[in-house]
Amino acid sequence: MSDELQRLRQLLAVADADSQARVEGRLEEVESRLRRLPSDLPDTIDAADRQGPALARSLSQPLQRSIEQLARERRELLAEAVFPVIGPAIRRAITEALRELVLNLNRLLESAFTPRGLRWRWQAWRSGVPYAQVALRELLRFRVDHLFLVQNGSGLVLASARQLDLDSDRDTDAVAAMLTAIRDFARDAGLAPGDAELSEVTLGEHL
Repeated sequence: MSDELQRLRQLLAVADADSQARVEGRLEEVESRLRRLPSDLPDTIDAADRQGPALARSLSQPLQRSIEQLARERRELLAEAVFPVIGPAIRRAITEALRELVLNLNRLLESAFTPRGLRWRWQAWRSGVPYAQVALRELLRFRVDHLFLVQNGSGLVLASARQLDLDSDRDTDAVAAMLTAIRDFARDAGLAPGDAELSEVTLGEHL
């Protein structure tokens, strides 16, 4: 009887050793995968993204909720993160608005005693509206004569439109090429940063 018990103990010990070895092997495999995860994760995400939009759909809602929570709890941190992107655009918009205001005020002063200015004074007197309001309303009135859709970089005209009462024989490609050349010259000459875009060109009363 004692021999049988000894034999049973030996069999159980072997079984326990095999189970322990399998468990240790699985743990080592998991640890190895965890160590490789930081380097494998980008390739895995790229592969999943190439297979379709499922990954983007899965991540969109968690990312949106994370950004909303960050905006509620750490508004200053979010502002610091996005300011380098939107800051230049805000400064450019403010600069353009102030420049337009100065130009309009100059035009208002210059036209005060011209035939056009006298006509505006008569309109202001007849309507009971202040002269400055009438003049600014007239100065800010404009219409789009030509519209060009130009490919950034190449300067090729992708589409164009014009007012029906204007000449249709204009060389739109030449206009777009000239505007692109002006922008590139300003960049190459160091007059503007390398990523600056041509915002406007003024020729007489045309902008």
